[in-house]
Amino acid sequence: MACATFQTMLDDPRMQVLVAERGGLLGTVTLVIVPNLTQGAWPHARIKNWSRARTSADRGLAPP
Repeated sequence: MACATFQTMLDDPRMQVLVAERGGLLGTVTLVIVPNLTQGAWPHARIKNWSRARTSADRGLAPP
């Protein structure tokens, strides 16, 4: 089920899964562009599911 859900996320043009790497995985975050009927119909973005590797604190990635 997780693989199918992840594939759905990757296939959605309004979602981006961002991965930070520097000699290994530092963290991930999901960026979602949301359509909007207010504010002149300008879309807005949501940052969700911020996650960082435990070993990333000493490698330049700020804590959430």
